[in-house]
Amino acid sequence: MMNAIPSRSFLSLSRQRALLRGRPALRLLLLVAGILAIIAWQGTFRDNADRLSDRYSISNTFGGEQSAFAYFFHYLGLYPVEIRGGLAPGASREAAQETLRNHGNRLHMGETYDRLTVLSYVPDIYLGGDPLSPSHSTAAWIGFTAALIALYASLWTARLEFFGIALVALLGSDPFQLHEVYAQDNVFGWNITIGILIAAINLPLIVNHRYYLTSGGKTALYLWLAPLLSGAVLGTFRHLRTECVTTMAATMAAYVLLSGIGWRRKGALIAVLVGVFVITQSGWNAYFDRIETRSANTVRAAGGSVANDLGDLKVHVFWHPLWGGLGDFDGKYGYLFWDRVMIDYAAPTLVKRPGWDPGTKMAYQDAYAEILREKMLSDIARDPLWYASIIVKRLNRVLFENTPPRLAVGSSWVDIPVLQKLLLPFGLLALACYLVRKEWSMPRLLLFPFAMGGVAVAVSTVNGYQYYATVHLFLYALFFAWALETLLRLADRGRSKA
Repeated sequence: MMNAIPSRSFLSLSRQRALLRGRPALRLLLLVAGILAIIAWQGTFRDNADRLSDRYSISNTFGGEQSAFAYFFHYLGLYPVEIRGGLAPGASREAAQETLRNHGNRLHMGETYDRLTVLSYVPDIYLGGDPLSPSHSTAAWIGFTAALIALYASLWTARLEFFGIALVALLGSDPFQLHEVYAQDNVFGWNITIGILIAAINLPLIVNHRYYLTSGGKTALYLWLAPLLSGAVLGTFRHLRTECVTTMAATMAAYVLLSGIGWRRKGALIAVLVGVFVITQSGWNAYFDRIETRSANTVRAAGGSVANDLGDLKVHVFWHPLWGGLGDFDGKYGYLFWDRVMIDYAAPTLVKRPGWDPGTKMAYQDAYAEILREKMLSDIARDPLWYASIIVKRLNRVLFENTPPRLAVGSSWVDIPVLQKLLLPFGLLALACYLVRKEWSMPRLLLFPFAMGGVAVAVSTVNGYQYYATVHLFLYALFFAWALETLLRLADRGRSKA
């Protein structure tokens, strides 16, 4: 029976990892050529942004539109401040200061959310964009291209260049990601971008952590540098899209699955990850709190209006999206992913609660969260099979109603003719083989693309959130790697017989 299962050597893709052994110049050339190719290739999508398909996209929702705040943030460090009344000041610090002096009554300090989004407009301004109406897409495509380069370079260090080429080609051609990064001036592409980046940071440990344990010297520091960098990245981009944080669960699980490391050290790695995440997140909060305090005083002194005293962060309570997500597939208990439905349900009870604040929007209040939570938990406890069926249906969407495996350049593409229904059987078969042979590298890696779509499984698949999950693309790349490994081994066998 064991003979029918691929060997551990096969599962670790040892033939393709050894293919360029002893050829450092060729490997270096492959690295440099790959990086340059990624930059040029992704540039074709930027040049054809208006011709990209919108078949796979996040629909009926928005996020992170803060271009109106970018002008004063860029030139004067004020946030979230915008100018009203149709005034269009010049593109310079002096013009911004003159506007503040002479037209202060037209300034307005608004409510804030996803604070880091305002920083994402700065690259477009530096590259010549209109500071009064900058584009978020510039930062989005720079970030996505950098993440693909990081992933390819990381796989290159693990001598998985060919698997890396296949994986980057599929991720970089993903129609959902291309639309959200290049065609949609929005923030929804960052979830996959940050997931790829976190996978790239941790991949050396996932694939070859024993090297970093035993090599000593500076190299051994990467065992601690990886969770430090991951925590800093996630703590930062949590302020742009909260969904990015789901990748932290994959990172912690990957550390737990590291072999040859005691539980004390695994706990220390997780502690570094979480600790740096909390410190980084708190640091950004303190940074923006200081800016918003100064901005409120400046706007008032200039004669402008302030929506709230310190530009308080406005976000839906945690239970708001969870409640709506229970209506993904039916209206059995009255759930629907629509703000109006949630507010109409909670309002009659909310006005009777002692914690109700008539001056604050319902969706921002703790009492509102309590009402939603009470109904959710009650319905799930009364009908657990109904809730379980929702999770199963969400998983089905993630695996079988996702983007097709595709190779794209510019506005042209070709879908790879792979039967979608074979994906799950192949994925389960591959996972079983790795577990039986106790080869943990790929199972650890597959945690990351699945976690990218964590919001789809845990919260909702409405509006296309299942497209966040890229586990199917990782599986297709793994299928290619297995096929290449088989061909290389057959070629070796043929040479041996000859």
